[in-house]
Amino acid sequence: MTLVGYLLCALAGALAMNGLLHVVKGGTGRRHTVPWAPVASAPVNVLWGAANWLLAIWVGVWAATFHPWLPLALTWGLVLGTAFVTFLAAQWQADPVARGEIDS
Repeated sequence: MTLVGYLLCALAGALAMNGLLHVVKGGTGRRHTVPWAPVASAPVNVLWGAANWLLAIWVGVWAATFHPWLPLALTWGLVLGTAFVTFLAAQWQADPVARGEIDS
């Protein structure tokens, strides 16, 4: 792999970590900053985090393989996985007993 490939992989890692921050903040119902707003709602943060993961997959796989179909397959996996985890987080967020706010 060339130096450019390594730099692109580093960019993919930074995008993945940034996506994790936004998905966790949004998934727990907290507001956080995004590039176009000083404070954004939780759903916006989840979407921004998912977009960062999508870019991380595309950049990382493109840098490593230069094949377009593998990122597409990983994108579908990311979309379905993010939807599932967001669904579980929303159920958890709606239940005060699960969050530990009310004794059962």
